[in-house]
Amino acid sequence: MKRIWKVKGGVVMTQWNDSDRWLFSFKTDFDRCKILEGCPWTFDNALLLLEVMDGRSDPLMILLQVQKFWVRVSGLPLTFQSSEFGERIGSKLGSVHRVIGRQEGDSAGRFLRIRVGFNIHRPLHRWVLFQPNQIVAASKYQLEYENLPYFCLYCGRLSHVCSGCQLHKVGKVVEKQYGRWKTS
Repeated sequence: MKRIWKVKGGVVMTQWNDSDRWLFSFKTDFDRCKILEGCPWTFDNALLLLEVMDGRSDPLMILLQVQKFWVRVSGLPLTFQSSEFGERIGSKLGSVHRVIGRQEGDSAGRFLRIRVGFNIHRPLHRWVLFQPNQIVAASKYQLEYENLPYFCLYCGRLSHVCSGCQLHKVGKVVEKQYGRWKTS
């Protein structure tokens, strides 16, 4: 991770009490912020969940269940590709952290980008039903996720891959409902 992150001040990595948790101590706040804003990170194509600690908490008691991802909403008319509508759409998916509308970035009207915090134990949304105002009817808009790690193609959860899907093992989900086409 040190090589991938390219931190200027350095980082110390320590495994916590023979668990699957690691502590990353950054020498500078700049490096820490850069790494947290650059999420999601993966190790061996598995999601690496990061959370800020206060130094007093037991690392094993910290809930690691939310990860931020960029989501692209395609097919929205230009007039609805704004921060206001991005906030409304994003709140249907999880906690909204940032919206890049048509005036910003390189999407230039092709899609709306929303940075959303997702609970990894809930299924990813494949589309969102959105009604921009009382005049326009609600429509389904396709979602595409940026930099998704491996996830379960049966149930859409980020917390495991197909081989660990309990819903599939007990026959509740027989066919794969998701595909890599949901990612960019």
